[in-house]
Amino acid sequence: MKTLGIDDGTNDIVFQNGILVIADGLESVASRCTNIMQTLRGEMSLRADGGMAYRELVWESTDRLAIFMHEARTRILQEPDITEVVGMRASYENNILSYEMEIYSDYSIQAVLITGEGAYER
Repeated sequence: MKTLGIDDGTNDIVFQNGILVIADGLESVASRCTNIMQTLRGEMSLRADGGMAYRELVWESTDRLAIFMHEARTRILQEPDITEVVGMRASYENNILSYEMEIYSDYSIQAVLITGEGAYER
């Protein structure tokens, strides 16, 4: 599956020599999974049910991290070429949510490591 090339540092769409970069294979898997994890549910007007329910699952109650991890796994496995999510860990300390997971896809026997961190004060 193909998607737009995204700069890892800025999350901006990437152009090379004035041409839009298209990501495919493992690069596409990493980009799409990162986008899922960085999007709040309801944020996308054309897909209101997409994204993660951070407010309900993490920020309002830190004892829901297991439900958050299940939600993340479910959302990511909805992508057509992703076959498995393993080694998922999440924590919420000092108003920082951190997560890490390995994603397997049709493109390789190697996993893509997805990590993230975000701050939120109640």
